[in-house]
Amino acid sequence: MKTTINNNLILKCLASAFAMIMFNACNKAKKHELVPASLYQENGMHPVSSSFSQKRQIITILYANEAARERVPNKDEKYTLVTWKQKAHPLWFGGNINAEILFVEKIRLLKKEKGISDIHYQKELIKGERNAEALMDVRERIRYILEQKFSSFPG
Repeated sequence: MKTTINNNLILKCLASAFAMIMFNACNKAKKHELVPASLYQENGMHPVSSSFSQKRQIITILYANEAARERVPNKDEKYTLVTWKQKAHPLWFGGNINAEILFVEKIRLLKKEKGISDIHYQKELIKGERNAEALMDVRERIRYILEQKFSSFPG
């Protein structure tokens, strides 16, 4: 009699465990997104500086071409400043990664033998958000971008 009760109890426990496993297997698990929502890539451009603002929840990366990085005389310099919205990293508490791109700013310095001859500025609003950068004077934005200090990488 005792063996029958023990066997029934074991069978009920196994049936409950099997039911719990099946129930959990059928639930849709949250899909974690481990990579940034959007990446930026432009041929011939290399990241030279980055910054972030916790207050405004943005990340910026400044890219430059080889002539700008090496300060090559008589070669056109190109700069691209990409601004992303921040989002929380799903697996790193307190860490942030870039979400969607808000806007991209490009500067091209056309050089001649005696210095800079022309500056071209272009801004592309990706999300169409109005923010402090969208309302800034173009000359201020050009000055801000060109005054960024390049990060130094061990070589």
